[in-house]
Amino acid sequence: MMTLKKSDLIKKELGIIDDIHKVDRHDTLVTLKENSILSLSYVILLVSSTVICTLGLLLDSPAIVIGGMIISPLMWPMLKISAGISLARKNYISQALFLFLISVLISLVSAFAITIISPIKVLNTEILSRTAPTLLDVFVALAAGTVAALAVVQKKVSSSLAGVAIAASLMPPLCVGGIGLALLSFQTALGGLLLFIANVVSIIFVSIFVFRIVGVEIHGRSDLQSRGIIFVALMLLITSLPLFILLKNYSFEASSYLKTQQVLKTTLADISPLIYLNNVKTKLDKSADTGQEIVNIEADILVPEDIIINFDQKESIIQKLEKELSHNVILTLRVQKSIALQTETDREIKKIKDEISMLIQTKIQLIDKSVTIDEITIT
Repeated sequence: MMTLKKSDLIKKELGIIDDIHKVDRHDTLVTLKENSILSLSYVILLVSSTVICTLGLLLDSPAIVIGGMIISPLMWPMLKISAGISLARKNYISQALFLFLISVLISLVSAFAITIISPIKVLNTEILSRTAPTLLDVFVALAAGTVAALAVVQKKVSSSLAGVAIAASLMPPLCVGGIGLALLSFQTALGGLLLFIANVVSIIFVSIFVFRIVGVEIHGRSDLQSRGIIFVALMLLITSLPLFILLKNYSFEASSYLKTQQVLKTTLADISPLIYLNNVKTKLDKSADTGQEIVNIEADILVPEDIIINFDQKESIIQKLEKELSHNVILTLRVQKSIALQTETDREIKKIKDEISMLIQTKIQLIDKSVTIDEITIT
């Protein structure tokens, strides 16, 4: 008499079809081998993808960046590395690792060359958004790696969709690394490459477990498999730690931005409702002297000609910000004076004021010519 497991009964009751374990292992390995070869078509796709992504980043165009990601073949050597660890096949790992490193080098050189040739050399929003990675990017990469691994073992999942998922995590930050090197902006290059490395490790890590779950693994224990999983897990932990700190800083900066904007709007409106606030920026830093965390705040304000923000008013604003943010604050206000353009009504009013002023001076002079008038204010 055949008995069903509890998990099988639950799946049967819910109507869930278990198609994850119905995998053709031989077909999966053939697919990985065919697509993880350093061929002319592979190089053409890789270079084309890098060129399109780099130009999309320089042009600040998300649509062009997405177009470059679609044709990227970068997921194949990474998935082969994962399969090599899962199957404990050293030749898989070495071949795929070689192809992956060559691919990274080709992409970096291509992005570098395109940036040097391009007349556009500006660090825009599309580029800068990939220079400050956080722990959330790791979760994006884990999801992308899961989709990619399933696409290889399940034909119903389009491999092109998996390629886009992987490329979304890899190609743009890799191209940002090349752009940063070309523009000698090493902070930009470092941020892009850090995001790239974190995504690579995350994708390989999750792919290993997807392959093991679906049955693409060696039967029994293997030292190579164990060492591979431990090494990738340690790399993931090492890369995640700085990203966790960056996520903490990013969360604080996001919340402090809203509080800062509200405090500045309220306090400046008390000085004058005609003051205009713009370009508020907040950044969490450490004091070089004390090592304590401080919040650097910068903002542009447009102030009418006749209004002055004195030292005491600025100190009052800083005190309110420090109370709200619970941190020491360095406030930098870039003040621009606004000059109102004269309207037809203003011109008529000025004409009337001038006539009244002249009349008053004339009448006073008739009474006593020795009288000197310094100023006449007419409202």
